[in-house]
Amino acid sequence: AVSAGEDLALLWDVGGTTLAAARPDRGQVLDLILDRPLLDADVSQSGEICYASAADGYRTVITVLDADQQGRYRWLSSSRYMPLCAIAEGGALLAAVSVGGLEGAFESRLQLFHNDSEQPGVDISLGGQWIYDLDFLDRDVVCAVGESSVQFFDTTGAKLGEYAYAGEHLKDYCLQGDGHAILCLSPFQSGSRCELVSVLPDGTASARTTLDDGIQSLSAAGSYVAALSAGCLRVFKGELTPYYETAEVAGETHCQVRRDGTTLLIGGSSARLYLP
Repeated sequence: AVSAGEDLALLWDVGGTTLAAARPDRGQVLDLILDRPLLDADVSQSGEICYASAADGYRTVITVLDADQQGRYRWLSSSRYMPLCAIAEGGALLAAVSVGGLEGAFESRLQLFHNDSEQPGVDISLGGQWIYDLDFLDRDVVCAVGESSVQFFDTTGAKLGEYAYAGEHLKDYCLQGDGHAILCLSPFQSGSRCELVSVLPDGTASARTTLDDGIQSLSAAGSYVAALSAGCLRVFKGELTPYYETAEVAGETHCQVRRDGTTLLIGGSSARLYLP
């Protein structure tokens, strides 16, 4: 898996033990081989890193590295599994999802930690749904993408909003846009027709658009959103307003839009930059 900050790329072997990071001006700056499997990792825009791993004697250990890849903070959990973690810009706030049971039923919980304190921080129930992803939309908003809804919280733990899928199926999502989450929802478990929805932290859908040919890859950066289908690349700007579209797709299966709207089309052995 790959995650990127402003000028730091973080790469890790999901379920494996390798964690690495590189900068465009310095090459590889981190190369860790852990003793136990990695569960999740994240990098902030300013270059701080957090990662969750298994550990002897604990359910999960979450480690924070500063922008110089030096150890800054560790949280050792002896009672809860924490398969997801995220770190805010500046590295002062850490978020994690824990999973467990409440009165015999499955429950996910959001936990927020301040890295200058040894005390546990905010602990909030996310309900009985599995959480797929966790990220900071900006320094002050935490977003949790679940199997039935997406939820937003501020750094005090106050819930800002929730958008439920209302019986639709979550096909894909992207949290890298400026201040909003992009969801790809479909009324069908299989089939190509889907809808892109831009969701604000208050839980409202600010824009939506329907795609009849489905998507293979979804990407967001700044105010741009890119959706790649089998034969077409579409890029939207702002409130999912069409920006450009091209059928010049030659077997690529992944797209990565950049903050200026240019888009990388990535295949199995090569990548090319598409300029509108």
